[in-house]
Amino acid sequence: MAMKDALQLAVLVALFAVTTHIMKSTDKGSDVLGLCRRLLMRMMVPSSASVVVVSDRSRQTQPDEVRQASEFDGMEEKVLKCEDEIPAYSSVTTNGIRIFAESFYHGFFDDEHWWIYRIEFKNVGSQRVQLLSRHWVFVDSNGKTTEVKGPGARGLTPKLSPGKVFKYESRTPILTRQGSMYGSFQFQVIRHETGVEPSNPIMFNAFVGRLALSQENEIVKVPCGKIAGGNMVPLTSVWITDKVIVGVTSYFLEEMALDVGKRKMFRFCLDVQINNGQEESMWLKHVRWRIHYLNGTVSVLDRNGIFAKGKGQTSPEQYQLASAETVLYEDIMDLEHANAFVTGEIFSQAASSEVEEKDGKRGGRVEGMGKQDKTINLRIAPLALNAEGEPIEDKSGRFKIGSSG
Repeated sequence: MAMKDALQLAVLVALFAVTTHIMKSTDKGSDVLGLCRRLLMRMMVPSSASVVVVSDRSRQTQPDEVRQASEFDGMEEKVLKCEDEIPAYSSVTTNGIRIFAESFYHGFFDDEHWWIYRIEFKNVGSQRVQLLSRHWVFVDSNGKTTEVKGPGARGLTPKLSPGKVFKYESRTPILTRQGSMYGSFQFQVIRHETGVEPSNPIMFNAFVGRLALSQENEIVKVPCGKIAGGNMVPLTSVWITDKVIVGVTSYFLEEMALDVGKRKMFRFCLDVQINNGQEESMWLKHVRWRIHYLNGTVSVLDRNGIFAKGKGQTSPEQYQLASAETVLYEDIMDLEHANAFVTGEIFSQAASSEVEEKDGKRGGRVEGMGKQDKTINLRIAPLALNAEGEPIEDKSGRFKIGSSG
């Protein structure tokens, strides 16, 4: 930070402290306090960073807003290196988050080549941040591109103070013997080094540089691929509702011929991840899918409960999702068409804190009033179903990336 910026920041911090302790109780003090907060938030973010700051606290910033706002921050050459041969590792620092990625060939299973990849995050900046969501792009040697969005890193949403490190490992398949991968993670600022907490959400993108998927970890030249943009809807989406993150990715399974009328059915799998960022547990009770066919018709599929992976369930049921927990489940759909758009919502209930009132004011307990269940409808953002495994063009504009549908 330049000396001039440091001096300005020091003055603002001092003014903020004085305003907080002396003038907070007055209307004028509140105005000055708000102004100081806004100025401090602007100075907290590095000048090179592309961030999304939402002035309306009632509106949640969405991961795709952050990702699209960044547009590689002029770092496309550093992140993608589309014209270069690339190794099986990469390291990129953006907005104070250094992400190191490396891949290792795992083997050939079920007609697919599999790689393990390991990711290390290090906070080399001055802000305490939290990882919220991910966006991965996997490309085979023919240029076929697969995008995956979801909550956190394998569902985990760690908080990273300056100097802290977080690591995780996952795996991915592609059809060819080599390919590449890259992506980004969306973070939210929790606290600046000055100790000031953002009054409004501040989110930013941190990039994963493109790295090779090669069998001997050799340096290779492979296509960059092309992610869905504009009016093209990908096979994946992510959305945040009241600190609960829902990510969905669709996969085509098989085409089936029915005896009746020789009709065909197309079977899809929807891989769903739900992360509870609230401070209390919640019940996942009911899922409603809306299938929007390209001919304009809409069908609704209702599911009572979910079939959580690895939880010992024998049938779908209501699931209690603890605070900071992530649950994974799959939903199988048999459709009459080979492509469609999907939206939906998950109906949930959480136990709210006790509300005590007396004579219309908080403070006195109303006899018999205990914890009140509040209903939260978790949004499932639009994504595409396509038997060919490609994004679908949205001519209506209703299902574009980042929209709630």
